[in-house]
Order: sequence, then structure tokens, then C-alpha cells
Amino acid sequence: MEWFPSGIKRRPLAAIDFEASCLPCAESWPIEVAVVHEDGRECSWLVRPEAGWLAGGTWDPASEAVHGISLDTLLATGRPAGDVAGELAGEVAGCCLVSDHSATDGPWLAMLCATGDIDPPHLEDLAEFHYGWLNDMGGGDAWAALSAVSALMETAAARHPARHRAVPDARRLMDFLRAVIAEPAPHGQAPSFQKSR
Repeated sequence: MEWFPSGIKRRPLAAIDFEASCLPCAESWPIEVAVVHEDGRECSWLVRPEAGWLAGGTWDPASEAVHGISLDTLLATGRPAGDVAGELAGEVAGCCLVSDHSATDGPWLAMLCATGDIDPPHLEDLAEFHYGWLNDMGGGDAWAALSAVSALMETAAARHPARHRAVPDARRLMDFLRAVIAEPAPHGQAPSFQKSR
């Protein structure tokens, strides 16, 4: 995670989430992406599959049953992948972009950006947010910090119970990130990324 030294203003946060044609990641392609900003702005796109994705990837009916997005819907109403990539890159420019699972979201982001010949934005993983928050306690109780992280995650999940669509999943992630920023670490020490000029 990007940690900001004392006195340096941090970049605004943006949460990103993808839905995909199937799992595992190696055979899948992105079908939906959403970004939720720290200030509450949000945007999402259905992605029309590229011909190469259809030829070389997998569409899994079991995954469709989970996210509820049909291949016919994507073909009829999805936006061209290159257009989505360009709009997404513009939307997150200057942001600290956070994923709850960069090991899968990263390849989907790279695949999407490749269609627009765009360098993918750097993704920070949510786990780094956890670790940074714990490390910033300055000798505090690690178990108390883990308990606090768990409670914040449960609160965010309760506020956004819908799952497996990009917008509610990104909202849930952003709620958690906002809560971490607002919540002092155990023993009252604020995380370093909270400090600003």
C-alpha cells in the first residue's frame, strides 16, 4: 500500500471491483467493472467481450448464475472494451486505486486496458491496507487491531449485502476504506495515510 509520510497530503481513494466470465482467472475475461470514489462518486460499465476473449476464454453458466449477467446482455448492451478502458483510466487518474483481491482484479484490469493500448493503473491490494493499519499502531495490540478490522468489514458488509455485482462490491470496499481512515488505530494512533497537510 502507498503510505504517505507525515505532512504529505495523500491521494484520494477509489475502490474497484470486477465481475468476470468465469473463474479461474486464466480462462476468464472482465464483463463488468465499477469504481467508487471516496467522495461518493461511482461509475460502472458492462464490457462487450472482444472476439479473442470469446474464442480463447470461457463463459461459465455457473458464474452467470452468480452475477446474473448474460452473455446476450453483454453482446447487446456492453460497451466496447477499449472505450471502457479509456474511460476507466480517466476516472481513476490521480487516485490510489484499491482492490479487495488484486490477484484476480489485476489481470482483468490489464486485459481490459490492453484493448485500448493503455497502461493499467496501479492497483493496491486491500490486504496492504490491513497491514499498514496494523503496522501504524506503534506497538499497540495486534489482536485488538485485527478485531477492529473485522468489525469494520462486518459493518461495511451489512450496509451493502448484495454481492457479486461490481457496484455493490465496490461500495462495500469503499465503506470499509472510509471507516479505516476515520477510525484511529488501537491505542489512539491514526494510520499514517490519514495524516495530511
